[in-house]
Amino acid sequence: HEIIICDDAPTDGSQDMVLAYQKQHPKLIRTIFQKKNIGVTRNRNCGIKEAHGEYITTLDGDDLYHPQKLEKEAYLAQKTKADLVYSNVVYIDKDNNQTNIRYKNNRLLEGCLFSKAATLKYPAPREVLIKQSCIEKMGYQDESFPINEDFEWILRLSSQYEFAAVKEPLVMHRIHSKGLSQSNRLLLLETQKKMSKKMLSFVDESIEEDTTAARNKLTAFYHLTQARIAEHQKEYKTAWQNIFKAVRYDFFRSANYDLCLRLLLPLLFKRTSRLPDSLMIGPLAIPFYLARGIHK
Repeated sequence: HEIIICDDAPTDGSQDMVLAYQKQHPKLIRTIFQKKNIGVTRNRNCGIKEAHGEYITTLDGDDLYHPQKLEKEAYLAQKTKADLVYSNVVYIDKDNNQTNIRYKNNRLLEGCLFSKAATLKYPAPREVLIKQSCIEKMGYQDESFPINEDFEWILRLSSQYEFAAVKEPLVMHRIHSKGLSQSNRLLLLETQKKMSKKMLSFVDESIEEDTTAARNKLTAFYHLTQARIAEHQKEYKTAWQNIFKAVRYDFFRSANYDLCLRLLLPLLFKRTSRLPDSLMIGPLAIPFYLARGIHK
């Protein structure tokens, strides 16, 4: 086992704390101190490239692992020979209070998750235990992504490898209101658009059983994201053009009709997103959205 701590040139004195831990556990902990701030993705990639283990996972400085997270995931990886292993995630605030959970009732899917996660029909796994050989084949995190670089990485890996899941919460992920993905909706949408376009290039060689259906769903999500960007920028003609394309490629996606209602009745439907509901299939979702769509 090894712990690699990549310190991205902080100014808060954390290097002294890191060195103190390394002194206590010299055979376990290795450190990488950046001479200047290089950004979260490049810094994280430095650690991934230095890792020697058969399996690798990452942990950001403000998130937490359950003490048995690695043990339970590694056991499942060895038992099932899985390339990717994940577990449930609890969301916490700045005071470590639980605010939500990623997979309700620990309903974690296994196997191929590529198109489900890439179209946001299923929350993509976080802090995944990854076999080193998978990274050697699929590459490191894409440093051109300003946010969600870890999300893109997992999607790329999921195009070729299946998941196994430990069905209990073993990760605590901290949500910041000032984070880019929380505060800059346009940047988030532009990143989703870039990601969906990139994932389309992986469809034909993916492990999806029906690559045609997967391509249609990803194409529909690309146009849905284009429509959301246009709505955000008040370019309503472009929004309608793209939403029609999204419906054509994925008629049964309820999010298409949610956006239609927001475009038709913007004062009534002000919220930018809604929780998925198993009853919301295609245009059948419209009565449900009408019933509970009024912004309070």
